[in-house]
Amino acid sequence: MGLPNKDLLPDDLEDLVFDALRRANLPTHCVLIHYDAIVVQRKGGVIVVPVAVRTILAPPTDEEAPHAYDTHLVIKHVDLNNWDFKNDGTARERTRESFAKECAFYRDVVAASRASRGGRNEVVTRAFDPINGWGMAQMETGADGWAVPTAHLVEGDETSDVFTLVMADAMGKRGGKGREFGPEPSSPDAHRALNSDSIPGIADGDFENIAPPAPPERQVSTQGAFGEVTEKLGMTPAEAEATVEWLAAFHARHWLGLPDSPALPYDALWGRGGHWTLEKREHEVRNIESEWAKLVTSFPGVPALEKHRDLGERLARRAGDIARCAHARTQTLLHGDLKAANIIMPNAVSGALVPIVFDWQWAGPGCAAADLMFFIATSLSLEAAEMEDALVTLYHERLTARLRARGSVEAERAADALDMETLKRDMDANAVDYVRFCAGSVWGPLTPASMEKHKYEQNLGIARRSSWHLTNLVERAGRAMDDLERREFKTHEDEAEEARREAERLEAEKRREAQFTRTVSGISIFSHGEYQSLCGVPVGVPVPVEGAANFRSDPLDPLPEAESLPGGVGDSASYEVFTQLPAEVVQSLEEHWSGVTAMPEIVGT
Repeated sequence: MGLPNKDLLPDDLEDLVFDALRRANLPTHCVLIHYDAIVVQRKGGVIVVPVAVRTILAPPTDEEAPHAYDTHLVIKHVDLNNWDFKNDGTARERTRESFAKECAFYRDVVAASRASRGGRNEVVTRAFDPINGWGMAQMETGADGWAVPTAHLVEGDETSDVFTLVMADAMGKRGGKGREFGPEPSSPDAHRALNSDSIPGIADGDFENIAPPAPPERQVSTQGAFGEVTEKLGMTPAEAEATVEWLAAFHARHWLGLPDSPALPYDALWGRGGHWTLEKREHEVRNIESEWAKLVTSFPGVPALEKHRDLGERLARRAGDIARCAHARTQTLLHGDLKAANIIMPNAVSGALVPIVFDWQWAGPGCAAADLMFFIATSLSLEAAEMEDALVTLYHERLTARLRARGSVEAERAADALDMETLKRDMDANAVDYVRFCAGSVWGPLTPASMEKHKYEQNLGIARRSSWHLTNLVERAGRAMDDLERREFKTHEDEAEEARREAERLEAEKRREAQFTRTVSGISIFSHGEYQSLCGVPVGVPVPVEGAANFRSDPLDPLPEAESLPGGVGDSASYEVFTQLPAEVVQSLEEHWSGVTAMPEIVGT
């Protein structure tokens, strides 16, 4: 994309940048702000500013001059006071909590993960390479799949309206020109002066004439420079494979219940990872049916939408059941928003693709298939999407192999429990759960024109930018919903039958209570224990069939009140007198009542 709308940039942007660098204890004597890569969202409520600083005090040599900045950073600044929240406050609180969780992730979870490795997972590659320039900035990395930017400053918690993060820039060095500041003069305010000599012909504040960035030599990025629009619709097969391998390693490392998994502060994260989960979006369920109808209307004649025209109603009615199936297993730490826009693919020195993952606002424990499904549903090019089965197989093989490599009995059991059939079923359930969110939150306004307009905006899930991906996801969710209804849910007919049986059970219960409060031919109703006592048989010993001689009939016995019957009215375990009557006693009762018009029912005959 071009330069950000400068009207949305705060007047004190440069002060914001330099103050954040100082609070992070980073040098400010030589700073480059990449104005051509700034991302502004939510009308200025979120600003992401890529910058580069020189940590070496000595001036760069002639050889270093084109690559004078050895440390590349991103400053993320969030101010909720600049957002336009349209509902009654739930969105604001949910958004506040999401940024608080992201801060907690970088402040607490990354620190705990680093400590679990004895601090060995921080790798710094800043050596100067005459061909490629300066290498990657600091990353939290590891062979077990941990690859997130190092955070130099984390400010914000659950009570904050303003959040600031200073992180390593996974892009490394960037092409194009920016605005340079420094070396810093003695005046504390002089850093705001533009070093215009370094950018000939650009006057202070004249951002429109800054040349567009040249593609970074070593960069292979799906989304471009932190949200920059590129002409890639989704991840290539190679990028998808690299991400799936990273995800399998990450999930295996943080698998719950294993003795050597890192003890992370999960209470600082979401109780369930993922921004789309029902407990975070329950207020949107009421919108699903009407928004789904809008979607179907906006894409007339699309077979998948016509076929599943009633899917919106089913998703709304079964939202709770869908969530229960999708999250039946809590297995590992989830990223919670694993899409192409949150993954950068810099080439390692070896030429291999090494995913760097950021934006951890929605991390938390959950079902492993949720991350995998969300990534596949939101991020793949057509070519990569057509190899989904191979990607799922790759994930399963890598995950189970890494679990088994842990060597513990618990890890072996975890690998055995996650067979391919279970993984695919979990993915299908999570696909339905994700479509439930999309239907109630983001798909209603979609039209073919909006898809074309936003075609290359990688921060949007690919089903919002490609009709092929939309219909493919709808078809998948429809099939999975059919399967869930057959396998997991009760149908309308099932529910009606269950209600009928329950009504019959209650009616039978009333009849039994009535039977327990009457006398049959002058014989009082006794509990099983009382009847055994009358027969002269100790309680707990079966009554013999020949026990009729010991049976005592006393028409003078008063009928006990219902509440005084041992065990309580309706307790079938306590009132079995008729089923225990010897055959000759039952016969005598039948003979006695043979001339009576309304003979009472003899239970158990």
